[in-house]
Amino acid sequence: MRTLLVEDDAAQRAQLGAWLEKLGLDVTIAPDGPRGLMEHLRSPFELLVVDWVMPSMDGLQLCRRIRALPEGERPYVLVVTGRDRPDDLLAVLDAGADDYVAKPASFALIQTRVRIAERHISRAARHREAREALVQ
Repeated sequence: MRTLLVEDDAAQRAQLGAWLEKLGLDVTIAPDGPRGLMEHLRSPFELLVVDWVMPSMDGLQLCRRIRALPEGERPYVLVVTGRDRPDDLLAVLDAGADDYVAKPASFALIQTRVRIAERHISRAARHREAREALVQ
């Protein structure tokens, strides 16, 4: 699955990138929100793993920008962040993200969230195919 990882911290970026690749994902890495948006505009991704707190464009701003695009509802957006207050989850969901993981994340938790994303993406693809078949 084509996956975009957007994380400004080099150590976090390396660890999350390695975990996502270990799960068999085709990972592209962007060090900040503007470059993440540029990568997604160039060739849209199925899964976005996005840090919330980043300079210039935070993860929630990135999520809103992607959701505003044509076909912007398609990618599954997982926000990974050091923020973990109860109202943070609401903020993440209000920005259009699909899921949220508080740092420090473990490989097992990322694996679980990616499996949830894969099921969602697969189900959405089947629904699109069924709609297209009905139209024909």
